Amino acid sequence: MELKYILDRLWKDYSDQNPSVGKIFNLFKNEGEDVVNDHIAFRTLDFPDMNIDVVAKPFIAAGFVPKGEYFFKDKHLYAKHFELPGDDRAPRVFISQLVLKDCSSFIQDTFNELIHKTEKSGDGSVNLIFSGALFHPLSYETYNRLREESEYAAWFYVFGFRANHFTVSINSLRKFNDIIKVNDLIKKERIYS
Repeated sequence: MELKYILDRLWKDYSDQNPSVGKIFNLFKNEGEDVVNDHIAFRTLDFPDMNIDVVAKPFIAAGFVPKGEYFFKDKHLYAKHFELPGDDRAPRVFISQLVLKDCSSFIQDTFNELIHKTEKSGDGSVNLIFSGALFHPLSYETYNRLREESEYAAWFYVFGFRANHFTVSINSLRKFNDIIKVNDLIKKERIYS
C-alpha cells in the first residue's frame, strides 16, 4: 500500500470526523504556508490481533522504522513511535495501546466481551487502521463507566481504529512559526476544533 494513499485516506476520515481541521488547513494554505504534518497518533488495545505491531503494519510496509518506546504507567499505556528514514517531511507515527492487565476488571471484562462479539475484531491485516468504530450499538452507560476510569478506553470504545489526531509542524511554518501566532490566527478567524 502506497504511503500517499494511506495518509490521504486517514486524513479524509479524520477531517470528515472533525470539520474544523480542514478549515484550519485551508487557513494556513490561504496565508501562503506549506503545511507539514508533524505526526499522526493512533490508539489501540493490547490484544494480539490489534496491538501496536498490527496497527503499524501498513507504515512498516511503507518503510517506517521504530524509533522509540514509551510507558505511561498511570494511564496504563505503552506506545511506540515510527519514522520514515530519509524523508523529513513524512509525519512521525505514534501508536499507543491500553495495557488491559493493568486496568480494572470492568475495563478488562468490557473489552474482552466486546472484542469477541465484533466481526471486525482485528484480523491482523494492514487495513485495520481504516476500520473505524468496532462496537455497535454503543452504550452511553458503558461509555461513561469507561470514561470515569480512562478517557483513552472511552475514546477507543467510541472511535476505534482511526487517527486520534494529526498535527501541524509549527517549526515548518514561515509566518506562524510559534504557538502564540498560530493560536492568535485561529482565534482571529474563529476556527475551533
